[in-house]
Amino acid sequence: MLYEKSSRAKVTFNNANLTIAALALIITVEASYLLLPETFWGPIKLLDVINALAQFATAGAFYLGFHQFRKNTETERQSALVSECKSLISKMQDTISQIKLGDEARVSNLSNSIAKLSNIAIDFNAIFEELNEDIHKAIVRMHWQDMYFNNFSHTMKQIELRNILIECGVPPGTYIQALAKAKKDIEPNEPFYQYLIMSSIINTETVSYHFKPNGRIESNSPFNLYFFDNKQLNDLLYGCMNIIDIRIKSPALAAVFERLKKINPI
Repeated sequence: MLYEKSSRAKVTFNNANLTIAALALIITVEASYLLLPETFWGPIKLLDVINALAQFATAGAFYLGFHQFRKNTETERQSALVSECKSLISKMQDTISQIKLGDEARVSNLSNSIAKLSNIAIDFNAIFEELNEDIHKAIVRMHWQDMYFNNFSHTMKQIELRNILIECGVPPGTYIQALAKAKKDIEPNEPFYQYLIMSSIINTETVSYHFKPNGRIESNSPFNLYFFDNKQLNDLLYGCMNIIDIRIKSPALAAVFERLKKINPI
């Protein structure tokens, strides 16, 4: 499966193999007792051999039962973890759907949504790391990538810098002037064109002078880590060729977060 990591083949003994091995041992010993001369066995009787084998069989049955119990317990645990991962992904999708865009966009709504997504992502990653590498973990990856590329990325790219700046004190006229200057100075064929435009706007002297977030939006490190850091996302992105860059995924947030770090470098 595309989302499932290949694992190295390991030599394992399952219940069937152990049963076959036990039967083979019993048959071999009994055949040896019948075929080898009586002098070879000395005072040992066939009943003694059978009793000894029965003790080994009892011990083997106990081991198999204990092994199966542990296996069932781990299977139940993994199923619970997978179910919780899917539930958290659904919560992420619900939170993303509540982010307002366009004329309805509000900084408070965006800030609250970012905080919620960060908290959910922390819980999700803690559980995801406990999953065994198998088809179930691959399915969780598939669901997460569906959320990320079809919901999260689409919404993040539509966040507008204009709404954030104006709500944080920048006059509309000042924003328009900075936008015109940025479009004049930056070549349209630049790989990070949208980000460069927004970064130029927010770092324009007149815009940065009026920009007063006052804690309404913050440079949220957990959010950046769990949704835009390639090293952190390496396992979740397995099976796809995407390299995540916040400047592409959400140019407005990239520009805002960088500006906020300059204002509050700690």
